[in-house]
Amino acid sequence: MYNIEFAIKDLDNDGLVEIIGAGQSSKLTNEATTVMAMFSIADGDTETTGLDFDKFTVTDPKGVVEEGKLSNLSFASYDFGDVDNDGDFDFLISGYSFDGYKTLLFENKRALDENGVAVQPIEVYFEEKANDFVSVKEGTADFVDFDADGKLDVLFSGQSSSGDIVKAYKNGDDGFTDMNVGLPAVRDGRFVFGDFDSNGFADVVYSGTVSGQGKVTKMSTWNTESNIMVDTGYDLSMYEDANIGVADFDGDLDADLVITGKNKFEQDNNSYYGFISDVVMNVRGFAGPAGGGIANDDSGDYREGKPLKKSVGVKKTYGLNARPFPPTEVNFQRSRLGAYNPDTDNGGNKTSVRTGSAGNEQALFEMVITWSGAVDTDADGKKTPSEGLTYSVRIGTTPGGEEILAAGSDIDGVKAVADAGNAENNLSWKVNVPMGDYYVAVQSIDASFIGSTFSEEKKYTVTSAFKLGDSNGDDGVNILDLTTNLDYILGNNPKVFVQEVADVNGDGKIDVTDISAIVNIILNGTGSVANGSNYDPYDWEYFSNKPVGNATLVYTNGRIYLENEKPVTSLQFSMDATIDYELSEDLKNLSVVNFVEDGKRTFLIYSYNNQPINELTNVVFDYLDINDNEDLEINNLRAGTNDGLVLDLKYSDERFFDSLDDSIRIYPNPANSNVNLLTDVTKNVETLNVNIYNVLGVSVYSTTLENMGRLNDLDVSMLASGIYTVQVRMITKGNEEIISVHKLIKK
Repeated sequence: MYNIEFAIKDLDNDGLVEIIGAGQSSKLTNEATTVMAMFSIADGDTETTGLDFDKFTVTDPKGVVEEGKLSNLSFASYDFGDVDNDGDFDFLISGYSFDGYKTLLFENKRALDENGVAVQPIEVYFEEKANDFVSVKEGTADFVDFDADGKLDVLFSGQSSSGDIVKAYKNGDDGFTDMNVGLPAVRDGRFVFGDFDSNGFADVVYSGTVSGQGKVTKMSTWNTESNIMVDTGYDLSMYEDANIGVADFDGDLDADLVITGKNKFEQDNNSYYGFISDVVMNVRGFAGPAGGGIANDDSGDYREGKPLKKSVGVKKTYGLNARPFPPTEVNFQRSRLGAYNPDTDNGGNKTSVRTGSAGNEQALFEMVITWSGAVDTDADGKKTPSEGLTYSVRIGTTPGGEEILAAGSDIDGVKAVADAGNAENNLSWKVNVPMGDYYVAVQSIDASFIGSTFSEEKKYTVTSAFKLGDSNGDDGVNILDLTTNLDYILGNNPKVFVQEVADVNGDGKIDVTDISAIVNIILNGTGSVANGSNYDPYDWEYFSNKPVGNATLVYTNGRIYLENEKPVTSLQFSMDATIDYELSEDLKNLSVVNFVEDGKRTFLIYSYNNQPINELTNVVFDYLDINDNEDLEINNLRAGTNDGLVLDLKYSDERFFDSLDDSIRIYPNPANSNVNLLTDVTKNVETLNVNIYNVLGVSVYSTTLENMGRLNDLDVSMLASGIYTVQVRMITKGNEEIISVHKLIKK
């Protein structure tokens, strides 16, 4: 490869970096196409703890994307960044191919096997995502958070189909939109970002060719009022085609520069001064501690001193800078990488595809580390917005160690390299680890690439056993697991979801009955753990998924009623999303969640103490806007009851009572041997007195039904064929008497 560029990132979240090399296949520009390869760092001595300096190896190269995507791409530029904030690095490349300009955006993915299980060892690939970005050649493609909102924006520069350009896109909730950042069109450029004026936002030093100006190297800073880059007047154009680095060289907590390039004022390429390099100190009116060390640490003391030299360029007020505060809370979750969910042994247990990678029978877990958002120190009213802070995670197998993931800082949090944190703007990061003890700490990093001290180090033990109901894999069963199940049902894709224990009743589905079962575990402390350390098979005592009773949603008189024989602690059902409705006021003390998907509105009704719904009301909807001739379908029916068990929930459309003059229906009619007596759900009948008379008015059958349900079976097989009169006397629980008379034909 020629004109090589490198990126060093942990792409597969195993704590060891990958090296991406990208370059051209030939010295000749008109023949060159893009070549990319990924090399992984591997531990060359597994007998020792950690990665020894001289005992690591580099794997054989592997392709990063489909070879055909890049084979015709030349003059390319690229960058890596977590553009979708999902805890891994995505990939952007722009260039020129035989069929024109092209920009490709790839999302970081994990290879899965035929069962949907992550292949072990982890295999990373990049899946192309549609984009509307401009395309450039002989330019740059950079991820940068211009507005410090915690989302990576995109900047392109170079030659496009319409000429030299600079083009930015803002990353928002609805995707990428055009963004004016006030920079000139640059060809053959380089852009390096850092907060040079300590106002908390990324500034830029760029070098390249600008039409009408020739080769320039300049600095622009972000103006928070106009939200664009403004030229500082600080001209570094004596360095042509410059390479630029950023670091805090003098320990005063601001961004200095190291710069090298061709000497603009020396035309003799053989001259000693043909190429020049310098370190340029950022001097903003204060000095470090008299005894040396770090200035303006988080002790709250700020040292101001006289400028070491006058700054060059336009007059500008610079802010003081101080170390940001570290995150205050760090938490852990885990989920197994080698698991899938179908019930393959017909015994109610879940089984796994594998227990570990080939040649190493260690099961891997995806450990997700989350932390509270930090804040920057407000030294003089200017600071990096909380959303603009980045974070570095330190993970070791020993206290204070970095055997798994290095933070790029020393033990005090002083950055060794001026760059964003290894977790970027995320408040969580994931890493794939085997069972064992891990020590984790997190630091925040401001826009000047100054790091905070580390958070208090926490120890976390990754084990193979999960508690039943521990949906979020944090080794406890609590309200967070309930909300994790709810997020999963709502399609919110929780960062960690351990389905094998979230499915508390082992029926292969996640629904409201699992929520009420988790509540039961919380209230009774009955969460169990898989026995032993072996992953195959699971050994949880799942809650029974066999219905222990019946319940019915009944539609009549414009309302939906709940009919049940056992307590109903949770409900889930779906209906047409276009139907207007009013829920019963008596449900206000319960949690009622609804969401729309594929034209259906799904309702989930539950409580945090498994309060039986039927003890509060037997009315679910007070009103439904449906015409008499319209069908109402209610499906996806689930109901939970006490002890985390389930009921068989059905739906019954009984609008025929709306047009009947009485409150009972007798069917079938004509009858052979038996008839059903169905009473109106709104009447709450306690006793039925039934008398059957022949055509002469003589009573031929009489019975009394007490403490019965609404549907009762009546044996009329002893009657001769003919026409009969059936008189039904109903006594309600409110002691109301209702008499109705019906004709019955006996076959």
